[in-house]
Amino acid sequence: MAFEKILAIDVGNTRTKMGCFVEGELVATEHFLTDRSDTHLYLEELEHFSDISAILVSSVVPELTLTLESVFNAAGFLDRTVWINREWILQHPSNVNFSHYQDPLGSDRIANAIAGHERLLNKNKVICGFGTAATFDMVDEQGLYMGGAIAPGLKAFTESLHLAVPSLPPVMEMTQPGETPGFSTEACLQNGFYYGYKGLILEVLGNLLQSAGWPLSQVGFIFTGGDAEIAQTMVAFEIPNIQLEPTLALWGLYQAWLHNIIVGEGLKPSPTKA
Repeated sequence: MAFEKILAIDVGNTRTKMGCFVEGELVATEHFLTDRSDTHLYLEELEHFSDISAILVSSVVPELTLTLESVFNAAGFLDRTVWINREWILQHPSNVNFSHYQDPLGSDRIANAIAGHERLLNKNKVICGFGTAATFDMVDEQGLYMGGAIAPGLKAFTESLHLAVPSLPPVMEMTQPGETPGFSTEACLQNGFYYGYKGLILEVLGNLLQSAGWPLSQVGFIFTGGDAEIAQTMVAFEIPNIQLEPTLALWGLYQAWLHNIIVGEGLKPSPTKA
């Protein structure tokens, strides 16, 4: 069952993604820097969608969540807005079971897990989001959310040393070093950061798979987020079966809502906690 127009909004700490679904197809997307005070981009987008059936929102920025609630209310869309977060997902079960996770799970991770499980049905999988933070989420072949890990995102990782030791130059781009070992400060930093972050990814994934008893060759991997392509390049030799899914969270929001409609729950706005 698909509706004519659905607007999905994924509000991240650094970037906001928006996507329009028409009859079950993602027909348009856009993204922009998340601004906690400027809402004109959201208002402009709503002007084009007077006939939308629902707005689906994932937000990890609490202060902007409250602002958006006011924006949607002023535009007359609040009764069609669904805030897909842990509270909502526990009341409206999806294809992934999150019930045993102890703390509030980020709505972006919820959306990624739902879409990732849909992409790789009947297979154990790890969904990795590379944005402001790097998130690693495990979902088994039956759709049980098994936890995961959170690490610094690539930018936070590279900026951390310069902030602590300003005399060292910042690493402007994460690329494979041209020389190893390095024979300049810049080359040494490139070696340390590139192979350090590659090691972070492989070590986190290796420990997660070992804890679950999942053989590498039998696990599916999905990378998403702004730095997903860089991360994939780093570990492509060790993990060749990675799928890149830049719009994964938008699909997760849509699939969570559609599952709710199919099972007959209908549209029910929920608390706006991120």
